[in-house]
Amino acid sequence: MSEVRLAPLPAAQADMALALLDAAFADDPSLGWYLMRERPGFGARRRAYLQAYLAFHRDNRLPVLAAWRGSALCGLKRSHCSCQA
Repeated sequence: MSEVRLAPLPAAQADMALALLDAAFADDPSLGWYLMRERPGFGARRRAYLQAYLAFHRDNRLPVLAAWRGSALCGLKRSHCSCQA
């Protein structure tokens, strides 16, 4: 098995990251409740929520680390910066 490498998520990989997050949160009970799983269109709402989440981080220059195994994206980690002057 190849080694996992961590690196900042390149903007060009946003679609791949969204697909990974969407699969990871497909059965999440909290998002299911928050985004009303029982109502039609849950999948589209979940993807839009996750896409907005990634866009917020990108637009505010908050780091998202990607875990790569070879050329395959296999994980994401959101980081927050608690900078104090």
